[in-house]
Amino acid sequence: MMNPWQKKIAPLTLALLAPALAALTARAESGVQAVLSQDSVSLGGSATLQVTVRGNSLGEQLAVPQVDGLQFEQAGVARSSNLSASFGGGAGGSMTRENIVQVSFRVVPQREGAFTIPPFKCEIDGKTFATQPLTLKALKVTGVTSSGGLSAAPAASTSLPAAEKNDAVFSRLTGVPEKMYAGQVVAATMQLFVNRAANLSIKLNGAPTLQGGDAFAVAAKSGNIAQREETVNGVPYTVAYLTLTLTALKDGDFELSAQWPLMVVTVKDQPAPGVPESFLNNPFFRGMFRQQVEEPLALGGDKQAVKILPLPADGQPASYGGAIGEFTVSVAAEPAEVRVGDPLTLRMEVRGSGNFDRVGAPVFNGSDGWKTYPASARFDAADTLGLEGAKVFSQALIPQNDQIKTLPAVEFSYFDPLTVKYVTLQPKLPPVAVLPAEPNAAMVRHAAPDAASPDHGPATKNPPLAPLRLEEGTVRADLRPVTRAAWFWAANSGSLLLGLAGFFLLRRYRQTLDADYQSRQRTDRNVALALQALDSALANEDSAAFAEAASRALRERLAGVWGLRAESITTADVRHRLDADGEPALALFEAADAVTYAGRRLSRDEMFNFKQRVVAQLNQLGAAS
Repeated sequence: MMNPWQKKIAPLTLALLAPALAALTARAESGVQAVLSQDSVSLGGSATLQVTVRGNSLGEQLAVPQVDGLQFEQAGVARSSNLSASFGGGAGGSMTRENIVQVSFRVVPQREGAFTIPPFKCEIDGKTFATQPLTLKALKVTGVTSSGGLSAAPAASTSLPAAEKNDAVFSRLTGVPEKMYAGQVVAATMQLFVNRAANLSIKLNGAPTLQGGDAFAVAAKSGNIAQREETVNGVPYTVAYLTLTLTALKDGDFELSAQWPLMVVTVKDQPAPGVPESFLNNPFFRGMFRQQVEEPLALGGDKQAVKILPLPADGQPASYGGAIGEFTVSVAAEPAEVRVGDPLTLRMEVRGSGNFDRVGAPVFNGSDGWKTYPASARFDAADTLGLEGAKVFSQALIPQNDQIKTLPAVEFSYFDPLTVKYVTLQPKLPPVAVLPAEPNAAMVRHAAPDAASPDHGPATKNPPLAPLRLEEGTVRADLRPVTRAAWFWAANSGSLLLGLAGFFLLRRYRQTLDADYQSRQRTDRNVALALQALDSALANEDSAAFAEAASRALRERLAGVWGLRAESITTADVRHRLDADGEPALALFEAADAVTYAGRRLSRDEMFNFKQRVVAQLNQLGAAS
């Protein structure tokens, strides 16, 4: 029985709690609802169907409808519960629990057309509820449909071999011929097919490998595994693939095997320690104790027999260097007009597809009259695997005489595995004109002054002796030597200083008039500048600048010795003028030319030793001059 104070406060309490009680008692009506994520889908794709069931007491599990041409894959189940309170008149009331189940399906069309998904039926609180029918259109597409943001590669619609028809997961190895030749390179693709209808969760536990023993060299140009969606015979697959290069190393019969280290991820209901197993029977708590379990998947590697053949010995050209594939060759020369002793650059481009790592520079079929240097190479790939593109060779040539009319003949040979024949290419040569070397300036020599020249004056005879004096002269009382007098030293010191100044001024004047002296001074300055550039290139480890500075220092020294311009001195001049004594200088010139024209790089130690030899040769040539 309520006291007076409780009777007064009760109406106010009920008024304040009315909105909250209304919210608690409000709940969604029981029933079932089905929603499609989209009305149409392309073949190879899928749509998501979500069915939501609400009610206090749920009956049997939803039955999956059967639709010809559609495949339903259960993607997940979510369960939840809501508690609500209801109040009647007086002090009475009740609590009600509402269960909510959401089931997601992945709908995959198997063919083109419009499909009707029948109603889902479910018994809730003793009543039968049903969804509205849904319509899904499957559209035909050409090629392969990509998913997951990955770029899809085109795939042909092929039939499954008998060994693959019943496998949810299988692998393929494509691009490898049954016969290869030692040294040949091909592009191989490893493919892993996972049947989307199997509803498997596959995890890659490591990098896939292509095993072939020591008979093959395998290189993956890109470590990323690509993915695409592909339909084969109406069955949708998720395909993971990796493209790599395969090089045959030795002849014999071998077997290739593609290995995919796979793990299958499954979800198991397992209670935590201390939790009764009876909780697993309650749909509200069952999802709280699920955990993922990874188990290895025994997948037989896709094996393929390969026979590696040796290259034919019959008919192999002398110019063959190991190239296998299909190639073309073109030749260009720059400049088109060159003087004897000056270099020109021959650019030879080998374009096509094959094992570019074994493609060498075309060889000369006779190079009389030309001095050649080793070629430098640059490869421009046209694909990601490096099997197609162009390899450009740059080679320096120096004409030795002006009787040369054409470039030396160029020849390139390769082996074609399709025709099983050697192919020899002799590209057309560009025209080139060889001009005589520039005439060297005559050496100017100044003769030494003649001993009998007027500058020296005529030769004079000794004057006659003075006669003896017999009488006594004047007697002086002071016998102090004149050398002790101050005036003597002052007069003689001034005369000596004037004489020395005149001597140096006259020598300086004569040196300015001496052409030989000026030439030596100029040569010494130029050699010093070249040696400074040599030290700078050595500090920066710049091989090209180092070789150019060394060659310039030697040419400047020889220009001073021979009275020529340094720019006009060639290797042929060094060979002819110095004869056998010039072998050290000639070796230095040829080594510097090899670095300049052939692109050879020198280490720091090689540069230091080279500089010592250059300085020693400069000192020797300077002493000889």
